[in-house]
Amino acid sequence: MVVVIGILIGLAVGAGGAFLSLYSFAGSRLAAARRTRQLLITEAKRESDALRRESQIEAREEAVRLRAELEMEIGERRTEILKIEERILSSEEEIDRKLTELSRREQGVADREIHTKQLQEELKESRDSHLAELERISGMTVNEAKAHLLERSEELVRHELARRVRQAEEEARAEAKRRARNLVADALQRVAANHASETTVSLIELPSDDMKGRIIGREGRNIRALEHLTGVDVIIDDTPQAVVLSSFDGIRREVAKLTLSKLIEDGRIHPARIEEMYYQSKAEMEEHIREAGEQAVFEANCGDFHEELVKILGRLRYRTSYGQNVLKHTLEVVHLAGIMAAELEASVKTARRAALLHDLGKALTHEVEGSHALLSAQYARRYGESPAVVHAIEAHHYEIEPQTVEAVLLIAADAISAARPGARGENLEHYIKRLESLEEVAARHKGVEKVYALQAGREIRVIVKPKEIDDDAAVLLSHEIAREIEDELEYPGQIKVTVIRESRAVEFHLLTAPEDYAEEAALYRRLLTESSDGPLRTVLELGSGGGNNASHLKAHFELTLVDRSPQMLELSRSLNPDLRHVVGDMRDIRLGETFDAVFVHDAVAYITTEAELAATIATASEHVRPGGVVLFVPDYVRERFEPHTGTGGHDEPERGLRYLEWAWDPDPTDTTYVSDFAYLLREAGTVRCEYDRHVCGLFGRATWLELMEAAGLRTTAHVTATDEEPAGAELFVGCKPLS
Repeated sequence: MVVVIGILIGLAVGAGGAFLSLYSFAGSRLAAARRTRQLLITEAKRESDALRRESQIEAREEAVRLRAELEMEIGERRTEILKIEERILSSEEEIDRKLTELSRREQGVADREIHTKQLQEELKESRDSHLAELERISGMTVNEAKAHLLERSEELVRHELARRVRQAEEEARAEAKRRARNLVADALQRVAANHASETTVSLIELPSDDMKGRIIGREGRNIRALEHLTGVDVIIDDTPQAVVLSSFDGIRREVAKLTLSKLIEDGRIHPARIEEMYYQSKAEMEEHIREAGEQAVFEANCGDFHEELVKILGRLRYRTSYGQNVLKHTLEVVHLAGIMAAELEASVKTARRAALLHDLGKALTHEVEGSHALLSAQYARRYGESPAVVHAIEAHHYEIEPQTVEAVLLIAADAISAARPGARGENLEHYIKRLESLEEVAARHKGVEKVYALQAGREIRVIVKPKEIDDDAAVLLSHEIAREIEDELEYPGQIKVTVIRESRAVEFHLLTAPEDYAEEAALYRRLLTESSDGPLRTVLELGSGGGNNASHLKAHFELTLVDRSPQMLELSRSLNPDLRHVVGDMRDIRLGETFDAVFVHDAVAYITTEAELAATIATASEHVRPGGVVLFVPDYVRERFEPHTGTGGHDEPERGLRYLEWAWDPDPTDTTYVSDFAYLLREAGTVRCEYDRHVCGLFGRATWLELMEAAGLRTTAHVTATDEEPAGAELFVGCKPLS
């Protein structure tokens, strides 16, 4: 028992010691943990204080930086506002100054109008008093003075006419001494000209052999029509890129050559077009013949001839005799006969006139029976040539015996020219000096703006300043110039003096008035605004014409107007004086700047080939900024075109206009159509009729879209209806990409 108690007591003591030991160990660990916690808390507080201080410093720095930026921005805004205020104040001052100036000018204009009226009244009174004084001094009324002046002028004209008649009679009666030594040799030595032989065929070059098939036409209808109209043989063989025209009649051959050349250039070859080109070429040929005759008369330098003789002379240009051009041979004979007549002191004028007309019948021998010498003499006699001239012509092939020296000289000159081609004409330097002298005589008069010597010196065209020369003064000026030329210069035959005083009247706004464009201008403005990527301020209009669209669009955009016609731009300036106008062709103009939009109205209708259309689209693309818009407004596209007629016109207080339009397509296979216009114009109580034809371009929708895409434009087509085009017109809008 004691043992048990001892064991229990030992266990209890051991347990107590163990407890005390464990308690003591746990207490030390707890204290250590508490110390560690305190250290961590202290360290954490220290770090948090450091972070807080750093954050506060950074926040203060950011606040300082933001405040500086804000103050700088506020300063810039204040500066900008001050500048805007200054500009506004400056603009207001400028507007006030302009208003003041405008008011001053208006007052000045009103004062000048009053002063002008007073001056007009004073001038009228002065003129009336002067007229009354003149009537008192002269003892004649105005009508009596006019009658006296006309009577005096008539006496002067009769005197001048009698003097010239006497001079001509003396020249015809004058007997020349005959001196023939070394005459022919001297004449031959003074002759030097070249001749080119004419043939009976003409060669026309073709752009390609494909054109031969178009000339022949379906089942030969084109070539038959051409041969039937012109009377020549059209030879199409294996000769590459060439067609031969054959005819013994040089005039017919030349008409056929002109006709075929026009058809090849135009590209539209069908019987109706052939007939149209033939009559145009025939009219041109008549003009060429007349000009050739006038040139021959001028070179002959032997006076004037009847108009019919001049025409027949011109036909000799297209006749040959043994390979020698008859007109060149004739002029050669003129020079030879003139040289020999001068050496013999015979009548140079008679010899030259007979020489110029001696082969006249060669232009008629295929139309009238008889020898060419007798025919020449017959026509010379019919149109008033002197008996000496007629006799020399009749005798130059011994149809009758020569009775005068001039007839013998003509025979000799004709034989010399036939045996040896060549004659010396007036040299170029002398010719130019003569034209310059004519222009100088006219140019020295007051009020003359420009002078042109035309038709190899046979006409002087004088353009005067309309503000300095009135109509009456223009008439007097022409007589003064003619008299000075007569007194100061030596000249062959007559020189026509034409004084031109321009008085321009524009009918465009009678045809299409600006108010007619209000609806479509609003449509174009909407399309441009809706299609543009960004604000739309500057607009370039190509082919602006008379400025009708611009008169409505200028209220919304800053417009630059381009047209190839200075007259149309002048008309546009009268309607839009505040806009910029530039003379240029929409196909190739380059302004060196870009615009928010480019607008091309119906002037694009006059572009008739795809190459020209591509060039026009390229011009538009070149002048539009990235993000800008291009608007084309053709009259028609191929898919929507139908033949039609239209009427219209407008009236003004003193004049009016009515027109009838007929649009049709002669050849649906090409890229054009035709608009024929008939106009009735009323002015100053009279009405006159005019005709005009417009050849316009007609392209398919696919062509438009393809060419615009090729120019770098994203393109869409729009069909819009207006009062003028209720069925709808097709427009093309292209946007230039930003990148």
